Amino acid sequence: MNNQTLRELKEAFIKFGKMGAKELVKQILFVAEVVDIQTDTCSIQYNTLKLTNVRLCAIKDGNKSKLIVRPKVGSDVLVFDMSGGDLTDLLVLQVTDVEDIQTDKGSNGGLIQIEKLTDKINEVVDSLNDLIEAFNGHTHATATVIGQVTVSGTATKIAIPSIKASKLKSSDYENPKIKH
Repeated sequence: MNNQTLRELKEAFIKFGKMGAKELVKQILFVAEVVDIQTDTCSIQYNTLKLTNVRLCAIKDGNKSKLIVRPKVGSDVLVFDMSGGDLTDLLVLQVTDVEDIQTDKGSNGGLIQIEKLTDKINEVVDSLNDLIEAFNGHTHATATVIGQVTVSGTATKIAIPSIKASKLKSSDYENPKIKH
């Protein structure tokens, strides 16, 4: 932390120390309406003021992995004024309606719908089991050709081990700590 940052923190603490708790909370926490969304910021309407560059993520470094909750335009957000009432360094703390949630810059695509995936995988398992059953039940008829006469032989069943694919449960691959 450099001297400028320390000086700013000291001034903020002195300013906050002179305020009562209610006055302090009113100055640094407020509800506003979202009017526009950018990649990791939004614009809000607070009373008669349109405020821009309101951060959706507390961490400013865009090169790091981060979680961004984007509110819907027209929804309300709880905003924290980190500038102590100057409305110059704002951060969204809570949203009423979510447009989308992004983590790791969205590089892994969307979250899966676990039950739909499980159903789809189990359809493939059922089809595979049908093929295995058909293959295991197949018999070959043998024939012997003597000159121009074909003599029928006996049917021969191929001996193969009985294989069956097992169905999946979502708990086989679901992380229950993250829900959507």
